[in-house]
Amino acid sequence: MSLSFGRFTDSDKSKSKVSIWYNSEKLYREKKFMDSYEAFLNYVRDDNTDNLDFRKTGNEIHFKFFQGSNIIKGNISDKGIVAESDIAEFEKPPVAVMRRLLELNYSLLYCRYAFNNNKICLKFNSRLNDGAPRKIYYALKELASNADRQDDLLTNEFKILKPLETGAKEVMPEHEKQIKYKYFRKWIDEAVKITDALNQESFTGAISYVLLNTLYKIDYLITPQGIIMTELERLNWQYFANDNKPYSEKNRLLKNSFLELLNKPETEILKDFYKTRSTFGIPLPSHHDKLVSVINRNIENVKYYIDNNYKNIALNIYEYIASHSLFSYGLPQADLKLLDLIMRLLNQDYLAELGADELLYHTSKNSLKSKLIKKEIKSIIDNSRSEYPDLGFNTEALNFDSLLSFLRSYYNQIKLLNFNG
Repeated sequence: MSLSFGRFTDSDKSKSKVSIWYNSEKLYREKKFMDSYEAFLNYVRDDNTDNLDFRKTGNEIHFKFFQGSNIIKGNISDKGIVAESDIAEFEKPPVAVMRRLLELNYSLLYCRYAFNNNKICLKFNSRLNDGAPRKIYYALKELASNADRQDDLLTNEFKILKPLETGAKEVMPEHEKQIKYKYFRKWIDEAVKITDALNQESFTGAISYVLLNTLYKIDYLITPQGIIMTELERLNWQYFANDNKPYSEKNRLLKNSFLELLNKPETEILKDFYKTRSTFGIPLPSHHDKLVSVINRNIENVKYYIDNNYKNIALNIYEYIASHSLFSYGLPQADLKLLDLIMRLLNQDYLAELGADELLYHTSKNSLKSKLIKKEIKSIIDNSRSEYPDLGFNTEALNFDSLLSFLRSYYNQIKLLNFNG
């Protein structure tokens, strides 16, 4: 079985897509509005995920696209652009909910919450001569990302609200949900045990690496939706907030939050395990230099833990470099694929249970499958050369003597990648 992980990203558009974007802007400047928006929708549509559909009838365009658990529908005509997504429904307008929606409106730049009969919806509209492609892109992204979050958050907080069956959620097979739930608990439990065994004051850095890596690993390899996804994002924000709290306190709060997740009923966790399609990625597009910076900031911290026989912490740091980057940045596809290889390599037991076609590690021999790894790297680089002709990866410089040696040599080669093109 071929497995894919991680959340949707639209950060690394192909050259052909970029040319469509520039054409959309050109047509808009020429006041050919409908042609501009048609090009815009073709730019936003992902060719691999069937995330967006539109049809043009006369001088009108109707469109629909997916974002997680929500479907956003819209219309473009001489009257302007309208897009909206239903969030939840109610029998009568609850005062507490209306107050919350007013508060949420203050945080929005382009959209607004509104009532549509007995439904709460998130809505955006604009006149044609005030709807440049760049504005429409950020407006629809704001609408989509907030609709995807707030449907779960509002119905969870206000029991008077009823969730809507939009049809956007794709059922995950029960056996897959059970495997993911098993490792959701396993990884948290392992992180708690590792960090509990360390001195909380003198090993604050190690504890942070282990806990944060667990957070990012769950997000990438399990990819929960709904409340769990929002909680992982909150924990990340809480840890990196500039609030002057000592890192020992941040670690304690993070660990306690993990323990609360472990105490949640299984049904509460499993309801956030489903598959989705999306149109807008959450992390902002980032250049390869951002990944190089993450590697440089963290890779030298590994040596102390190797020298002092803390192999599990050293592996957590190496994995953290990949998992943190995948969580935080919209990197070029080649970077994403190379980091995905690390995540799969370090979680072979999980992949085996999910039914992976071929594993990268001889578990019985405790050795890396060098030929298979080199083959995967070559495929990743070859598939990106049309966009980045100078891209190359020296697989002969990789050290396959041990897992730790390999990871260091692998990151050193990633740092040398040339994304000029």
